[in-house]
Amino acid sequence: MNKQPRALYLLNIVSMWECFSYYGMRVLLLLFLIDDFGYTESEALSLYALYTTFVELGGILGGFLADRYLGLQASIVLGGVTIAAGHLCLSQHALSSLCFLFGLGCIIIGTALFRSNVAALVGSLYAKEDSRRESGYTLYYAGINFGGLLASVLCGVVAKYYGWSWGFGLAGIGMLLGLFCLYLGRRCLGISSFFVKKCKMVILGLLSSAGVLAVLLHMGMVVTAILALCSIVYIRVKHKEILLQKCLLLRSIGGIILCLVIFYACEEQLGSSLLLFAEKYVNRGAIPTTSLQAINPLTILCLGITLAMFVKRWKTYKKLSMSFFLLSCAFLLLAWQGSSLWVFMLAIVLLSLGELFMGPTAFALVAKQAPEGMQGLFMGALMTGFSMASFLGGVMSRMIVNERISLLAFEKGFYVIGCVACFSAVGIWKMYRRKYARVMD
Repeated sequence: MNKQPRALYLLNIVSMWECFSYYGMRVLLLLFLIDDFGYTESEALSLYALYTTFVELGGILGGFLADRYLGLQASIVLGGVTIAAGHLCLSQHALSSLCFLFGLGCIIIGTALFRSNVAALVGSLYAKEDSRRESGYTLYYAGINFGGLLASVLCGVVAKYYGWSWGFGLAGIGMLLGLFCLYLGRRCLGISSFFVKKCKMVILGLLSSAGVLAVLLHMGMVVTAILALCSIVYIRVKHKEILLQKCLLLRSIGGIILCLVIFYACEEQLGSSLLLFAEKYVNRGAIPTTSLQAINPLTILCLGITLAMFVKRWKTYKKLSMSFFLLSCAFLLLAWQGSSLWVFMLAIVLLSLGELFMGPTAFALVAKQAPEGMQGLFMGALMTGFSMASFLGGVMSRMIVNERISLLAFEKGFYVIGCVACFSAVGIWKMYRRKYARVMD
């Protein structure tokens, strides 16, 4: 793999710790809501889906603020601080449920400023025609999953033996470590201090927004659909000229985002229906349910770079089609004999390989085609795709986990997902090869 910019490795480390904090909290959230807060499975899945949807939906706002007001560097600093504050609230969840929801709101706001803008900053390290971009995003994508791997193992074990507060607190420490690494490497990224004087007002505004989000988390999935629709309308109206000038290009990007929505709606089952399935029906022995989540980042970490080198000459439509083929194999295996530990683990490996074909490809394409000065906004639009995936994933998980949870209900749900993924793989192969291959590549 060609030599990459030095700043990429710093952003890898910082994002690794942000992923540690996010996935550390994510592997605990569903089980915590059921075991500690007394939610039913359906209620817990609803809140989980709404939370993950808001996390990704905020990317469009974070990108806009970075492009117009804060800059990419300042946005990720402020985002990291707000995420750390959110984890502090989660660790004090015993005080009240309002404190817990406020903590979730802080993490949503902080992630909105952090995640899409870090991805945009990675893209800004490369010239438009730099052939290293996609391999750089694969390196970035594989590297940050090391944080997810650590979180899946450590936070779950700490929560099991020392309590939920310690598990959430450990996830927050990850974000603080990320901020410390960012401080040490600030010169590498050219981070300035222009925003420090107004930092108090900005943080006050972020915390106020977190309070609003804590209320919205009670208002259901309809709110999320309305906000996502407003984001799409904003892009179309505000940047109408660009849409007209690059219609075919943006149609291809829209197609990429549609593929991403469908794929990650299925992948999002890792933290919801698959987590409950493993808890109730997989023969795990002494292995904690949360530790099985580590298979996903471990596969990406171990095979990401090798796979990137192997498929670097593949066309985009081939990578997208392969991602859905692997996704189909994973869920059909789960439907066939998912209660076997080895089959369950193999299915997660296949799903993770599919993610390696989808994620870096989507990030690299959007970073390459985003107009100058709008990298944050377009990366935020991609994050809106992740948001809609979380929304759709929540709907899917509640359809699978109905009021009467049974092994048969899980198997039927996994079978349907596997068939949809198979049809998607065939459809992408035929449609994109014919219409958009040249534009995308």
